[in-house]
Amino acid sequence: MSYTLQRACIILVLMLLSNAAVAADSFRLLTLAADTYAGATFTVTVTAVTGTRSTITTYAGDKFLYCTSTASDSPNGRQPIIPLNGTQSFSSGTTAIHGFVLYNATETTITVSDGTMIGTLSVNVQPYKGFEYYLDIVTQNHGIETAGADFKVDTTIVDVYGNPTGNPNGTSTQSVAISCSFDDATSIGAFSPKSPPQTNITFTDGKASFGTFTLYNANEEPCIVIHDEFNFLTGTSSPITVNASATAKLKFSAPGMVTAGSEFLLGTITLYDNYGNTATTSGPKSVKYHGPQSSIQGGIDPR
Repeated sequence: MSYTLQRACIILVLMLLSNAAVAADSFRLLTLAADTYAGATFTVTVTAVTGTRSTITTYAGDKFLYCTSTASDSPNGRQPIIPLNGTQSFSSGTTAIHGFVLYNATETTITVSDGTMIGTLSVNVQPYKGFEYYLDIVTQNHGIETAGADFKVDTTIVDVYGNPTGNPNGTSTQSVAISCSFDDATSIGAFSPKSPPQTNITFTDGKASFGTFTLYNANEEPCIVIHDEFNFLTGTSSPITVNASATAKLKFSAPGMVTAGSEFLLGTITLYDNYGNTATTSGPKSVKYHGPQSSIQGGIDPR
């Protein structure tokens, strides 16, 4: 065999192998745009194609299709809507599947198969397209704070589904005049909850951290409410658990009258923090008593 003929045979074999590698029929999936928006309903067009991407016009009639997706819930728990598996009518190799709705602003893959042919589509989901903005508010210790301890909050501008949106004005930084308050936070003794006064906060790429906040009453679970001066940006945190601070004092009662030389019992001994909250400590403790005969005072030395 001449060198030329041998080379031609090799090229022919390589071409056949190359064609075989792409010869499998498949589905081509398309949407009207490469990007979609959270909460928007869209349609996926499904076309049967050959390995060379030519439409298989003879693929027609009712076909049972399986739809799956990597879509996940939105940050605030809204579940994606993916059409159920079912029969679709093809005409000249093409059909349309309606009713997809995605809520999580991230890249998602949609897959369609008839059990033999398969096709995938990557969809880039953008935050909700509208003029509704909210504040996602997370306290410094993720919703569990200590009585009397100062803390800050992290805020993120989000859409109606909880997706971060960046700044509404489209720039990397935006100054906003905000007001803060507590929902259902009350005083305990002389200690009242504290929140920052109205002030200008700079959001960078839709995020800002600021404070100081202070809670004292461990018998409630308040929320932080933040809004701008026009109520264009509003948000309410999740209920905040307030734990008592370190044990600082104890209270007990003694009988008003006792008999000299006779044993007597004290009432229940309760541990408190500096703000009057019942302490959460437990287990055996060493207690010392001291004072003049006319009174009894208690101190506690935790083991």
